[in-house]
Amino acid sequence: MKLPQLWRALQPSRLIDKLWLGLAAKIFPVGAAIPWFTDVAPDGFGIMKGQAFDVNTYVELAAVWPNGIIPDMRGCGVIGKEDDEVIGQWEEGQVKEHGHPGSSVTSTNLGSKTTNSAGAHAHTLNGMNKFVGDRNGDGNFDYGRSSSVHGDDGEYFSMPQAGAHTHSVSIGSHAHSAVIALFGSLKNTINHRKVNWIVRLA
Repeated sequence: MKLPQLWRALQPSRLIDKLWLGLAAKIFPVGAAIPWFTDVAPDGFGIMKGQAFDVNTYVELAAVWPNGIIPDMRGCGVIGKEDDEVIGQWEEGQVKEHGHPGSSVTSTNLGSKTTNSAGAHAHTLNGMNKFVGDRNGDGNFDYGRSSSVHGDDGEYFSMPQAGAHTHSVSIGSHAHSAVIALFGSLKNTINHRKVNWIVRLA
């Protein structure tokens, strides 16, 4: 090595960079995603945001991602894979399968209901000219003066007594609609802090 090259290699900044990158290679192998709390990656690292890289320049990185694309880790966490799953595979977030006990709404037939018996009764009308029925037997209903007089207050007559009776009301089959209100956010999350994922470039 020539003297100028040796001098440049021994400069503090270069020496630290060499030592740091050498140490980083031991601690963080190429392909390890590291949470980073600034928007600027340190020297020799790149933020993982789906960008392309030169596979000829970064041969170790190309051994991990042969397609030359660093995965986009923005908005993503990581989960350990099962034995039969593909490493690095993307999965959309989902809600765990669950139910809402007691929330079912079904149709029911209530049939017909009978009112309580009203007992024998009649209705009394009072006034001057009242409906008095088919007096002539000709099928025509007549209005006129009643034959019974109630003092000076006017005339009245009583409807025929109906006797004890009930009424039947048909309710039939019906259902009720139910609405379960939406709540929450667009994604399932846990308490977290935002970081940039970085990876070593080599």
